[in-house]
Amino acid sequence: MKVIAIESIKDGLMKSYGEGEYIGDKEPDGGWMKDTGIKNPCIKLDNGNFIWGFQCWWGEVEKFNEKYRDGIKETIIIEVPEIINPK
Repeated sequence: MKVIAIESIKDGLMKSYGEGEYIGDKEPDGGWMKDTGIKNPCIKLDNGNFIWGFQCWWGEVEKFNEKYRDGIKETIIIEVPEIINPK
């Protein structure tokens, strides 16, 4: 499923990690969830990097656009703070 990963939306400014594909719940190989054995939503961004549910707000692009696009005046694409690969 095509999703968008967001850091924040405030005063019409959206900071986003970009769009990508939700590839399922997997175990992160880093971050605070490493070695917990708990699976987390994993997103492979269009730029090839991974981001996890615990690192962002995320959802289906189409549903996001229906609900929030009118309130967004500017979008900034930002880097993933810590790139964590899936196990």
